[in-house]
Amino acid sequence: MARTNYIFVDHENVQPTVPAALRTLDVRLVIFVGSNQSKLNTDLVIGVQELGSKAEYVKIEGNGPNALDFHIAFHIGRISAVDPNAFFHIVSKDSGFDPLIAYLKAKRIPTLRHMSIEDIPIVEANSKTNQNDCVKTVIGKLSERKSAPPKTRTTLKNAVKTMFGGQMSEDKLDSILNSLEKQKVIEVIDGKVVYHLPAAKALE
Repeated sequence: MARTNYIFVDHENVQPTVPAALRTLDVRLVIFVGSNQSKLNTDLVIGVQELGSKAEYVKIEGNGPNALDFHIAFHIGRISAVDPNAFFHIVSKDSGFDPLIAYLKAKRIPTLRHMSIEDIPIVEANSKTNQNDCVKTVIGKLSERKSAPPKTRTTLKNAVKTMFGGQMSEDKLDSILNSLEKQKVIEVIDGKVVYHLPAAKALE
């Protein structure tokens, strides 16, 4: 079953734009606004309006350094209880969210933090114009990966799908993996994937 990607924006920390790619994706965009915030960027308002029922604002109650964080945590808990296929994206520069994200991952609730909406893999992928851009994105994420890379083609395919928010067709996934093999970035030997990844700095 396809995942629904929930995008929670910490508007106290990030002043986002709304990419056109969101219009065609199965996403729910929630802009969390501080209780004392009285102004919103016109482009943001128009972008949210164009998403219709897929987007909303939540004005938090009360003040305090972590008030907005608690509101986002509450909404993740509420939604994850009724939507087991939810994938959460927190858009914020605040690293204070990271312990919460680690806890959620341990509970098998997929959650990531991003610096902007455009950095979300599924948004990035659907904003790309060609196959080469998607392949470059995968190579970059594999090169930056701190844990061991997937050992089989199937697990690598699943990892790539996760990179793009779980909303990429099987045909496109196969095409990306075929390109990785053709470019000699990976090779499959006796059922195991061998990597020949460039250093992360070489991709800058």
